Amino acid sequence: MASIITGLFNNHSNYKTLESDLENAGIDGSQYIVYLNNSSDEHFSASVQVRDDAHADSVSEIFNKNDVNKTYLFNNMTIQEASNYEDLKKRIEVLAAAQIPNTPDINIKETDSGIDSQVKF
Repeated sequence: MASIITGLFNNHSNYKTLESDLENAGIDGSQYIVYLNNSSDEHFSASVQVRDDAHADSVSEIFNKNDVNKTYLFNNMTIQEASNYEDLKKRIEVLAAAQIPNTPDINIKETDSGIDSQVKF
């Protein structure tokens, strides 16, 4: 089964360049989706169906060339499944939360009265 690479991008105006780069690399328009946000937000996302690791590396290079912020790989997912943006967004949120490391207990050091408490005149 195919896999999907999804990239999160900042500059909304560059999505046409990304589409052009994907198509110049031989990726058909039916093999990728660009998700545009119609609000004032300047972000956009794109998903590309990949066949194997070499194809995934090629798509990752194209994403990097177009200043991708973050890339996610979803194994065993088709482009039709990726067309449901809300479902894809939930999967991204789960992956992003899993990448946040567990932090140890935090100790907060209280300030002392400064140099007066350590030096006697």
